[in-house]
Amino acid sequence: MISWVDKKLSCPSPEDLESEELRMLAKKLKGDSEKETLTNILEWQEKNIQYWKEKFICPIIFISVLLIILFSLFGANVLNELIFLIRLLVVAVFLVLLFLTASYWLHFREYQVSIREILGDTFRFSLPVDKILEYQLAVCKDYAKLTAALLFNIYPDSKVYFIAVPLHIAVMVKLRGRYYILDKKLPVLTMDKWFAKNNHLMRLSLRKIAVTYVSELRRESEGMPVDIEFKNYEKISMSDFSEKPINTEKLTKEVTKLLKISQTPQKEEPDFKITMPNFATYYEDDEIVIYSMARAIKNKLESEFCGNTDKISRIEITQNGKDLIVKVYLLDNY
Repeated sequence: MISWVDKKLSCPSPEDLESEELRMLAKKLKGDSEKETLTNILEWQEKNIQYWKEKFICPIIFISVLLIILFSLFGANVLNELIFLIRLLVVAVFLVLLFLTASYWLHFREYQVSIREILGDTFRFSLPVDKILEYQLAVCKDYAKLTAALLFNIYPDSKVYFIAVPLHIAVMVKLRGRYYILDKKLPVLTMDKWFAKNNHLMRLSLRKIAVTYVSELRRESEGMPVDIEFKNYEKISMSDFSEKPINTEKLTKEVTKLLKISQTPQKEEPDFKITMPNFATYYEDDEIVIYSMARAIKNKLESEFCGNTDKISRIEITQNGKDLIVKVYLLDNY
């Protein structure tokens, strides 16, 4: 029951779905195809939302201090120990608030954001979508709430699924009988590949099981959303994962198509190489996955070239264990 309540905090409310800012964002991110839409959502989050490290770290600090106090109370002189530990707690709270104030002032000094308000929101279990968009900060359940809210706006009659392992939660959508997982940044992943990516968290579960939940929008007679049902769906065991060769030619073709690279064979040796860590692990011979991976590689190349990708005459993608290597060949005059 506790787990269900905790995960329910990742589900958007009907009020979240009525947000005008969210609706406008959903309109901007809706693509001409499902592969474009899912990729757009993750790419926008990766470029615009930062991980909220303060929100993740502060509860750990307070829990650690409280545990120190709890275990110290078993000492001989309980009263003196209690006075000392209360002072320790006050100092810890003061230092944490000082750290947060300084951190938020540096981050938001050019924005009209109330430091007092965001200090309070740091310790809220669940934030409305408007706050996530305003702060452009999120932990995993905030990412999941924003992703689910966007999916409900773009696909109002679809079910949105959540998949949870210890210390983490992400959003799934079912298309053409297959589940795709959206987890903060590109690429879009199939379930097996998401398990492989989060294997370190799965090991915290003795049975290596992920719990899934399903949510569905309920509307009144006039079509307005009145509630979002959220219920347990099923438990999924992690399957054995083995590395497989990938179709690098198909991926190369998709990237060159996105960047409009002519693939002119001018040089034998690449001018430089770019490593995409763990991308071979994420690969699946699936249209949506390949497209989202190609967009991620395209973004990396555009970042390296500051948009001047017209200098590229050819690229070649190869596999090196869990990584992908993008070999880049420049035009002769560069």
